[in-house]
Amino acid sequence: EFLGQLVLVYLCGLLGAGLWAQQLEGSPKLSRPFGYYGSVIGGIGACVVVGVFSGDTMSLLALVAMAAPWIQGVGRLRCLVQGCCHGREAPEAVGIRYWQPRSRVCALADLRGLPLHPTPLYSFLANVVIGVLLLRLWSLGVALSLITGVYLMLNGLARFVEESYRGEPQTPIRRDGVHHASESRCARIFHLTRSTGANRRSAVWSARRFRHGGRFSGVREAVCTPGGGMIARRHPTNSAPCTYRD
Repeated sequence: EFLGQLVLVYLCGLLGAGLWAQQLEGSPKLSRPFGYYGSVIGGIGACVVVGVFSGDTMSLLALVAMAAPWIQGVGRLRCLVQGCCHGREAPEAVGIRYWQPRSRVCALADLRGLPLHPTPLYSFLANVVIGVLLLRLWSLGVALSLITGVYLMLNGLARFVEESYRGEPQTPIRRDGVHHASESRCARIFHLTRSTGANRRSAVWSARRFRHGGRFSGVREAVCTPGGGMIARRHPTNSAPCTYRD
C-alpha cells in the first residue's frame, strides 16, 4: 500500500513538472518537456492529499527528499551535455564551450565557442553534497520533518547561487522597478518558506520530548540546528539521559 502511495506521489510530481515547463517556462523556440521545481510542488501536494486520506505525509515527504538530490543530479548531467540551463560568460580557467549548432547555447543564446560557467555541473555537485548530508541525517535517526526541511532549505539556497551564474536568454524576469528576480528565484523563496515550516515542526517535536524529565524513548542527544530544528540521536536503550548542547 505504501509503495502505491509513493508511486502516486511521483506521478503527481511528473505531472507538476510537465505543467511547470509548458505553462511557466514554455517557448515556441525550444522543447522543454519538464521543469524540476514543478515536480517539487506536485510531489508536496500529492503527499499532503495522500496523508489526509490514508497515508503518512511526513514519511512520504522524507523519502522523496532523500531521493530528490540524486534524481536532480542525474538530470543535470543531461543538461551539461545538451547545453540547457547553461551559464553566462566565464573566465577561460573555469568556462566550457559549446559548438553543436542544435545546442541551446548556439541556437538561442548565440554564445557558440565562448567560455561559459558550467552551471549544470555546479548544480550536480551541490546535489551530491546535499544527498550525502541527508544520508547522514537519516542514519542519525532525526525527525522526518527535519530531513524534508533541510533538503528544501539547502536546495533552495544552492539554486539561488546557481541562478547568479545562469545565462539563458529565455529565463523570464519579474521586475518591480528597483529589484528584479527570475521566476525560478521566486520559486526558491517558496522553497525556503516550506523548509522553515518543516524545520519548525521538527523543533516542536523535539521540545515536547524534552518536557518529560529529560528522558524519552530511544534518544540520547539532541542538538539545535541553524534552521530552527533539533537533531535527536537515537540510543538503543530507553534509560539514557538526554543532554542538550547549545
